[in-house]
Amino acid sequence: MLKEGYKQYAKRIAKIRSLSSPQINKISDSDEYANVLRDNFRKIGEIASENRDYLDENLFPILNRLGPLTDDEIERLEEFASLLIDPVTVEYLDISVMSMITDRLFKDASEKNDIDYTIRVLDYEVTSNYTMMNLTRRLEAVSDMTENYRKKGFSAGTKLLGYLNKTEFVKLSDKSKDIVLTNSRYICALYEGMTSTSEINARNINVLLRSLSLCEDAFYKENAPKYDWKYHYFRTLEYLCNVTENYNIRGFTEEQLELVADYSELFYDLWNSDKKYYGKCSGKNQVELSFYRNRYLSNRLRVDEYQGKLLDIYYERDVSNYNISGIYSNVLTPLEYIRTLDENEITEEQKAILLMFYQDIINYAFRTGNDTTVGYVLEYISQVLLNFIELPGGITFEEMCISCMAAMHPPTYIHSVMVGNFSRCITTHLLRHHPECFIGMMGVRHRDDVKEQRNDIIDYAYHCGLCHDFGKLMLLDTIFTYGRRLFDFEFDVIKIHPNIGAWLLSHSSLSKRYAVGARGHHRWFDESRGYPYDYERIGVREQIIVDIITVADCLDAATDTVGRSYSRGKTFDEFLAELRSGFGTQFNPTIVKLFDDEKLLQDIRYLLEQGRSTQYKNTYRMLSDVQVKAKILKIKKK
Repeated sequence: MLKEGYKQYAKRIAKIRSLSSPQINKISDSDEYANVLRDNFRKIGEIASENRDYLDENLFPILNRLGPLTDDEIERLEEFASLLIDPVTVEYLDISVMSMITDRLFKDASEKNDIDYTIRVLDYEVTSNYTMMNLTRRLEAVSDMTENYRKKGFSAGTKLLGYLNKTEFVKLSDKSKDIVLTNSRYICALYEGMTSTSEINARNINVLLRSLSLCEDAFYKENAPKYDWKYHYFRTLEYLCNVTENYNIRGFTEEQLELVADYSELFYDLWNSDKKYYGKCSGKNQVELSFYRNRYLSNRLRVDEYQGKLLDIYYERDVSNYNISGIYSNVLTPLEYIRTLDENEITEEQKAILLMFYQDIINYAFRTGNDTTVGYVLEYISQVLLNFIELPGGITFEEMCISCMAAMHPPTYIHSVMVGNFSRCITTHLLRHHPECFIGMMGVRHRDDVKEQRNDIIDYAYHCGLCHDFGKLMLLDTIFTYGRRLFDFEFDVIKIHPNIGAWLLSHSSLSKRYAVGARGHHRWFDESRGYPYDYERIGVREQIIVDIITVADCLDAATDTVGRSYSRGKTFDEFLAELRSGFGTQFNPTIVKLFDDEKLLQDIRYLLEQGRSTQYKNTYRMLSDVQVKAKILKIKKK
């Protein structure tokens, strides 16, 4: 029964992901879309409650119990862990639960003298810590957390590599030998995103070269005859060729780049020597991308030649392919092209190519939906955002971010638009009643200056509200799709999103002015509570706008009954009571008093009743338009 229960838990998590982003092609109109979302999130609430109860009753008692695990418990926990993550694609259903299970198994294995069990658990440790590392790597504000996962992964991986000692290796079962040999290459994934030095990069290369050398060592081939050595050799070469991904962001030296380029030539020739076999391992575009990148980085290709090769790969892409090969050609290839550009010397042709890339990536993200590869899509899209080049008259950084949010998690997008609209409305009425509140911002020195800056202030408030949750972009594929009540450490991650949003917005010269709204909107007026803890109101010229966003954010979160709440939302009157109870503590008292104004209340009620409905209709149109375009592209391709 417990084994079946674990399977049902995994199925329910997958169901939650599916429900959070319903398939547009199965919905007839915008009204049905809003109704589907409302029903889906009600179902998510029910499923999430069932899942958390299941964990409380069946998993946590085992994890928290002192003493060694029984054989039956070990078997069940291992099966549960395997259900929650795919070690090949490193896509996961519930990495937090997976990580808890792995830590408990690791603790148990450390106390037992069972080599096969220890090796299995070490393998889980490497995989789960790599996945947690990869998630938090997007969150620059929590680099300590990332490095902790990386350190734990390396510790487990190093222990696994210790079993390559020939005296130890011969004692292992076939399955354990497979795990150890596989990790001889896979451990290098833990170097991704590392603050590298030439020594660390050399260590990375040497580990892979050692893994390659195993294929030529008669001892290992004789003692692991069932192991797929052909696949191992190819995959290890691929790891080596991809260490320079994202325009050599890790900073390999010229000598190291020459070495990697030499192996890229070998990798390219190997793939072409048996396309039938190796084509099942990696797509043509993946092989060509690493091959041409390494030729360029080693000065074997001019920049214009490299850009031409990247465009060739891009134009041959399949826009409906969401496996790793498809993500490489649809998102990573544009990223590599963007990294070759000097934004001060971009030609008109390159500007047109950039705009094409941005629009295509947005469309690709919209078609991602609830596909299981959403984590990988987001990983590379986040890098595109961090390397975004703003072009006059083109897609702005703000538009790129909000479009990706709409594509990958419509409820969070709609929330952002609603907060923008509420912020604009509240600002408009506050300007009417208390223009002095805006003195000190945007060049306003006196009350008389407010009239001249009125429209600019209102526009600023809207965009600040629209951008306030951009930090959640980096989290959309994980805890926002679990549906269940968050664990404490997950909430700690959520609380970092204001800093992440501010950091993300600072990458754009046009959008960095909105960073203060992203960073400060969860900090209480009296600074007694909220986060981030080091945010200080004093000296922030735009603080009145931040206070407005705080109210707008709470207003939408409390009253949304469609796409965000897993239970019944509050009425507007219930929110007003909540707002007044936070007078002078959570909320700015001047803004709270403003809600006594009947004209403001009338406008807010309109936005609640009609504005939100309009946003769901607009979102449906966006999503359905992209689906129609996708169908047209497929027809043309045929």
